[in-house]
Amino acid sequence: MILPEVLPYIWSAVSPHASVQKSLVLVSENMTGTENQKQSPVIISPLPHSVFSFSGSAGSDLTEQAQLQCQLTPILQKASLVYMNTNLSAAIATCTAMIFTWVRYGKPDVSMTLNGALAGLVAITAGCDQVSPVGAFFIGLFAGILLCVSVDFFDRIAKIDDPVGAISVHGACGAMGTLCVGLFATDGGLFYGGGIHYFLIQSLGVASVMLWVIITMTIIFKVIDKLVGLRVPADIEIEAWTITSMAWQVLMPDSTFLILLLRWM
Repeated sequence: MILPEVLPYIWSAVSPHASVQKSLVLVSENMTGTENQKQSPVIISPLPHSVFSFSGSAGSDLTEQAQLQCQLTPILQKASLVYMNTNLSAAIATCTAMIFTWVRYGKPDVSMTLNGALAGLVAITAGCDQVSPVGAFFIGLFAGILLCVSVDFFDRIAKIDDPVGAISVHGACGAMGTLCVGLFATDGGLFYGGGIHYFLIQSLGVASVMLWVIITMTIIFKVIDKLVGLRVPADIEIEAWTITSMAWQVLMPDSTFLILLLRWM
């Protein structure tokens, strides 16, 4: 099992400090033949492919270093791909949501833009290690657009009370990202010559999760509604639940404190 050995190498490749490091020296005390024999130090550059080793002895030590490098290179490549795709999808979705709301409403919506980052992260989760950066770009693009359309649908048409857009972010964008794996996966995806089989498998998974969630959560919400209720009274909604439950009116009788706090910040 090489997982304990791999973790420091992965961290050195994806760490935010890797860009400012010239090299990282990792000393691994692996048992090779005898219990007291130590493996030679390994110098690792921030780039996954730049793995150099040196040894006071020759022969078997160099062979072991070469074997370890061959084992670690695919893992580092995969880790860097996940890191790249995750950040790229989130960035593209954020910009897309901002531009979409800017064009549609005449000004950018801050809350929708921030939700766009979450939408991109959720959408790329399923395929972060299977798609290329090009696929991550389009997944983030679709997530940013779908978020805005979905939030508007659930608010205006479906009349579902979801003020933070959780259904759109984790439901709609999550399902879309899962389906996109069957399209953009470099190994078996529809757009990469793999046919429709992978996409159908992803569709079956999405449908199964949706069916399970709808049935179980409907039962759970019905039970909660009968026992304690799902909503607070209308007057408390207007007054604000935090004021009623936490007695904020005692600590902050008017907005003066809030205004002063905002000015100080």
